[in-house]
Amino acid sequence: MHWYGETAFSSFKEVLGINAINVIPTFLGTAVFSAGFLAAFGLIVLVESSALMLVGGAMSFGGDPGARRAFTLLGWKRREVTREDYQRAQHRAALYTTAGLMLFAEALMLALAFA
Repeated sequence: MHWYGETAFSSFKEVLGINAINVIPTFLGTAVFSAGFLAAFGLIVLVESSALMLVGGAMSFGGDPGARRAFTLLGWKRREVTREDYQRAQHRAALYTTAGLMLFAEALMLALAFA
């Protein structure tokens, strides 16, 4: 399987785990703030999707050769990176970004279906 498929499948498994964990704070949020379950769940999913996309973007930027040269110019010591290290960093960034996009799509579907 190509790494795109592996990343999508891994991101889907991550999203399922995140959704299972989100049920507990959603129940707490509905009890404390007297909000609807789906509204609280959608808000939590939306916040997590934005955080995952930011983390994925930061990981992608940090692995970029241009950013590494800029770090070196600023005086921050960085080790020399091989092409395999760069590709591995891009794959990890794609995992987080894809999971964030899936969660965003889920929040969007919840908002459109129950608004």
